[in-house]
Amino acid sequence: MDVIAVDRDLALVQQMRDKVILAVALDATDEAVLRAQGINAVNVAIVGMCEARPRRRHKRK
Repeated sequence: MDVIAVDRDLALVQQMRDKVILAVALDATDEAVLRAQGINAVNVAIVGMCEARPRRRHKRK
């Protein structure tokens, strides 16, 4: 099975590029941009999207 990774965060995309057939940094909410990458040609897509939130830092005791 071929896997395509898409994320806005270039650092995350670079971490995944050796584990998938295609890794691209782009805005996955932009349909035209997705089509330009050929995303519409896949047989199955599993999509997970969330709103970015700042990471919490735990205070040391």
